[in-house]
Amino acid sequence: HEGKLTESTVNITLGRIITRLNISLSISSGVESLDYGYAIRILNSSRTAYIIPGDSSPKEETVDDPYRYPVELTTTPQTFYYYVGPRSATNEEEATNIEITYGEKNDNGTFDPEATTNQTVNVPLCNTWDSSVPRAFWLNRNSIYNISILLKKEGEVTRSC
Repeated sequence: HEGKLTESTVNITLGRIITRLNISLSISSGVESLDYGYAIRILNSSRTAYIIPGDSSPKEETVDDPYRYPVELTTTPQTFYYYVGPRSATNEEEATNIEITYGEKNDNGTFDPEATTNQTVNVPLCNTWDSSVPRAFWLNRNSIYNISILLKKEGEVTRSC
């Protein structure tokens, strides 16, 4: 509303125009025994949010975190919080995702996230968990997503309560 308020009322709806990601990471006991180092970063995220919805909004530009953040992962989940702009993607390759880099530690016990011998896992973030339905690769504004990721060895059986 622009102008002087007189006898009329103006209804205002307040909400966040950004998305919050609560990403909980843990490793299985089988992976923990490998004593790997880990680093994480967010890829294909939107760093801007617009109040104007729909066709009036500028095209969503995506960015990748340039820095792989080293983290110590254990069997106890650790949660990382991110605030990103809302966005939608039509496929897994375009989806916002978390990249988890892992590999052996150096002789001095530290992990170099940029070592060429490291491996990476990309986990696309989406609104559907069941692969039997079409995946919805969007992150809505004014939403909080709780994402839990357990890294385990291929073929390793884990138990959940």
